[in-house]
Amino acid sequence: MFVPKHAGQQIDYTKGFAALMLRYDSLRGTNLSGKVNTLNRTAKIKALNAITVTENNEPYVEFRIHSQTVTAKNGDKWAVFAKVLNNKVEDLKLALLSKNETYLGYRDIDRKSSFYKQHIPLFQKAADELFGKSHTSLFNKTCGQDEEYCEIEPVIITIPKTPPNEGGDNGEQEPPVDQGGGCSIYLECDNPDPGGGGPADNPFEPQNPCEKAKAIVNNPKIANQLQELKNQSQVGGEKGFKVGKDGAPSSIINGGPHNVNFGDKMGYAGGYHNHTPTGISMFSPQDIDELLSFARQPDNLSTAFMGMVATNGNHYVITFTGDYNDALKTFSQEQIDLFYENMQTRNSLYRSSDSTDGLEKLFAKTLKEMGLLGKIQLQKAEANGEIKSININADGTLSPSTQCN
Repeated sequence: MFVPKHAGQQIDYTKGFAALMLRYDSLRGTNLSGKVNTLNRTAKIKALNAITVTENNEPYVEFRIHSQTVTAKNGDKWAVFAKVLNNKVEDLKLALLSKNETYLGYRDIDRKSSFYKQHIPLFQKAADELFGKSHTSLFNKTCGQDEEYCEIEPVIITIPKTPPNEGGDNGEQEPPVDQGGGCSIYLECDNPDPGGGGPADNPFEPQNPCEKAKAIVNNPKIANQLQELKNQSQVGGEKGFKVGKDGAPSSIINGGPHNVNFGDKMGYAGGYHNHTPTGISMFSPQDIDELLSFARQPDNLSTAFMGMVATNGNHYVITFTGDYNDALKTFSQEQIDLFYENMQTRNSLYRSSDSTDGLEKLFAKTLKEMGLLGKIQLQKAEANGEIKSININADGTLSPSTQCN
């Protein structure tokens, strides 16, 4: 059931529908929204907790173009959103909250239905208003320019007896829904705001970066697995393991020459792996992408981490420090490969592997290239057990590191 975030606050169901569609995409690897796992280029408007499309290569759900929220006689709530390609409304997508607000699903409305034919012009008119030059954004700039995020009034639809259903003209049967499910599928249905903290029994919950890193590195439950990774780092080939929210490790995962596939991350806070004598003794772009994947898991936003041990004795941890929209950032395999090629080139040109300082600068450059500066914290575990926070500036340069007491 949807509940207000603050007492006395009115529930904005359309914002909840939008947030949970993004969450569904990120957790299930789908692309209902056109903003996750997508060919579109997106950007986040952090102040508004929103994602906007800056380069439109495939249809996406424009959450700002929606109908009023409709409440049916049985208590179901639903709304219709526009699916847009290059400012043209291509489809209409239904969001339906049913079964006493415990089941949320989405589907495209049939183009042959009378509902679609009647309302598509109204949604296109709203799109023209949203993207038109005469509309003023929340930042007093013209809507549609750059990454400005504008709001418009809802499209007022003619309410049928039941939500528009597949291939019909508003029959009495319950409309089929393509994707969706109960609250557990979306995580936190009672709070559709895409944030979230961790459960009380999560050992990695401390918000202080130093305390968080200490809890990860000094976790006695993973001592044997860490030693196995240290041994593996000397002989070649990567291994890894996942760490549950209770600190317990998974079984060892055998990887390839320079990679480990962590697989399903549901229920895990993070993962550890080793690098090899012929690899770079620093987190790779693929490792960073794995961290984002851990951060998108239930209640992981403030606790997600990746650990790495290398041949030269380096032992590093990265933790996620961004918000949920930052965690939604995804990369194609082609992008990951290009980031890694650039990392190898810099390593070769500047001999970064000759020093830990060089490796940390190399990581900062990679983070900047991936657009994740300020979203990920790098920390080093010294041989004596002390933790050092590597401070990366907004321009990708390094400031003196901070010793954790």
